[in-house]
Amino acid sequence: MPDPIPQSGMYYRSDHFSFARVEMPALFARGNNDPREKRIKYMSTKEKKWLANNYHKPSDEYEEW
Repeated sequence: MPDPIPQSGMYYRSDHFSFARVEMPALFARGNNDPREKRIKYMSTKEKKWLANNYHKPSDEYEEW
């Protein structure tokens, strides 16, 4: 599945990108693309808010949405 928000640059800012850059196999697993209960619009809004407020900050912790 293509990145639904490529303008975010999330793949290139990811922690594992340095492996991919030297051609070491690396997986970029991404979720939240088609939640059954709350649908794409809800999760997209939630993800954008999380990226703006938590990504690569002390509050960047796993959450089970």
